[in-house]
Amino acid sequence: MNDLIYQANPVMFRNRPLSFILCCIVPVVGWAVLLFWWIKCRGESVVVTGSYIRQCRGIIARTENTIMLEHVRDVELRQNILQRFFDVGHLGVSSAAAIDGSIELFGYAHPTKIRDLIYK
Repeated sequence: MNDLIYQANPVMFRNRPLSFILCCIVPVVGWAVLLFWWIKCRGESVVVTGSYIRQCRGIIARTENTIMLEHVRDVELRQNILQRFFDVGHLGVSSAAAIDGSIELFGYAHPTKIRDLIYK
């Protein structure tokens, strides 16, 4: 039942295209910001299996937050107009099992697909 269904990292360009272009244009400082942003995106991931959703954050210090799919109470999807155009958005997954049992996913591609996988 723990078969991997979906795994992803936040996207950079599609989430903030104007910031991305600005960082690419500005030499040295922009490139340093872009490198830091890339490392931050690689340090965060979401995994959806047949029984749970897990968010992992961090490269050196690691934080994992797991919610069993049977305990999911609500999934909130937030997208502005530019995010809708690029099919990227923010998801909030709240759990009925605990008061602070929630997962916030910022800047992930195909958020409706993730939401539908959680509700399956």
